Order: sequence, then structure tokens, then C-alpha cells
Amino acid sequence: MKAPGIGDLDLAIARARIVFSLVALFSIYVDPTTAGGFLALEPLVLATLLLHLTYSVATWLALSRFNAERGMLMASVAFDLIFATVLAFMTEGATSPAYIFFVFRGRLSF
Repeated sequence: MKAPGIGDLDLAIARARIVFSLVALFSIYVDPTTAGGFLALEPLVLATLLLHLTYSVATWLALSRFNAERGMLMASVAFDLIFATVLAFMTEGATSPAYIFFVFRGRLSF
């Protein structure tokens, strides 16, 4: 069911954000530099990634059931950047998930 006034693009971005969160978790799990998978991740990094997944699902549910207001869409951009920044501070190196979070939001902003 699609609420009136919701653009197809907004819902597509919300769905992509969910898939992106799952792919980010899976990619870290299979990363050979983090031996041991999820258990080898620092608890704060894992909590941040799981919180992003929760936020992604909540955003999709809100957009699919309620009218999207400009403030809600602007808040989603801010939250995407906040998650990317937090991950950048907590992780480092070429295998950091922060890079893909910045790229995801950067490509959608233009």
C-alpha cells in the first residue's frame, strides 16, 4: 500500500537503504581482515550497524504508511551522514564501512 504524495524515488531509496545496511553487515562478516565475523567486531561498531538497519526499516515503514514531509526526508539525509561519520571515527583503513556509507549518501544527494 502506497500513501498519496510519496514519490517512487523516496520509497526506492528507503528500500535501497535496507539492502545497503544488510550488505554492509554481510561484507564485514566475510571480510578476511576481521577474522571471526561479527564476534570480532567491536561492540560499538556492531551496535551502530544494527542501529542503522533499524533506522532503515523504520524509515521505510514511515514512508510507506505516512505522507512524506520535507522535514522527514531532510532528517534521513542527516541521519545517513551521522551514521557515516560515527563509523568513520570508530573504524579505520581500507575495509572500513564508513566509506560506503558516505558514497551511498553522496550519490543520492545529487
